[in-house]
Amino acid sequence: MKKIIRANSKHITTMATRAQLEEYLDTFDKGIALCGRSNVGKSTFINAFFKNKIARVSNTPGKTSDVQVFSFDVEDENGEVHTFKAFDLPGFGHARVSKAERSRWDVLIDDFFKLYHKKCLFIHLMDSQHPFQKNDENFIEYFKRFKSKYWMIFNKIDKLKTQSARAKLKNLLKSQLNNTYSISAHKKLNLESIEADLVDYLLEN
Repeated sequence: MKKIIRANSKHITTMATRAQLEEYLDTFDKGIALCGRSNVGKSTFINAFFKNKIARVSNTPGKTSDVQVFSFDVEDENGEVHTFKAFDLPGFGHARVSKAERSRWDVLIDDFFKLYHKKCLFIHLMDSQHPFQKNDENFIEYFKRFKSKYWMIFNKIDKLKTQSARAKLKNLLKSQLNNTYSISAHKKLNLESIEADLVDYLLEN
């Protein structure tokens, strides 16, 4: 049975410079990269999805200030285990950091995309209460130049309290051409809907 071996997931390193990104580039064949605005819940998603507290979670937006690298294993239908990497990128948006630090993040993210776009599935997390903010739109336009595999995850569906808000999200999901998912990382809702597709993607030849 194909599955993620969650007990084996772990944080393995942090990358803060282009030199570190370049040095690490040849150490893996395929991985996933998590992108999104500050405070969208990327670290919470990592911990919930892997059922393992491997990512640091903070109530203060912007705590993921470098590229955090995680390792996880996937078992194929023959019982063979394959190791992949997950990258948590600094958030874009309203994090309360200095202009110089924000500029450093922008350069680091740009370097990551230029170096890693052929090896990663990029997963764009958005807040389902406030999807497609200006920063999200800017990111999507920026990302188009790379022609890489791209999924959208709309997080925090537990915050949608009205039927009209849930219906609006449902219609939004139908309008997208990419793989799209609606979840709550905090409440661990709908995470299983992502696993099968992710495992299939990672095990593709």
